[in-house]
Amino acid sequence: MKLVNCPVCEKRTLGLRAGPGRTMKHRNLEVPLPDDLALPECSSCGARPIDWKTAKSLDPILQAAWEAKLSSLVAADLEVLAAIRPLYEWERLLKLSVGYLSKIRGEKTPGAQLVVLLRLLANDPERAAELESLWAGASSSPDPE
Repeated sequence: MKLVNCPVCEKRTLGLRAGPGRTMKHRNLEVPLPDDLALPECSSCGARPIDWKTAKSLDPILQAAWEAKLSSLVAADLEVLAAIRPLYEWERLLKLSVGYLSKIRGEKTPGAQLVVLLRLLANDPERAAELESLWAGASSSPDPE
């Protein structure tokens, strides 16, 4: 691909580039791009203008990277949570079926909402008491009267 004008900064620096350490936003996460994947990129401003054809071919690559990142986040957070209390107690607290956390740790791609919840609990395990209170029917916020 010859160098062309970047549609963002309008400098003549847009060309195909590949290499390590690049990421791209997919859904709600920054995911790593394969080192050998060449994408149009501006060397001046870093913009990556993607056309429809490129986006369509990039979707499965980004989806696989997104699922892998969700799985790795869950695995790390479950390590932290399992050190505090057994996973079956977290499943009971989160109203999940028995064995579900073990299943997603090994093979199943977790949902983004569960990943966020586990991350919040792993960062602040004391929030478990807040969840227990919530399920018991108590309100932690004042009435909006």
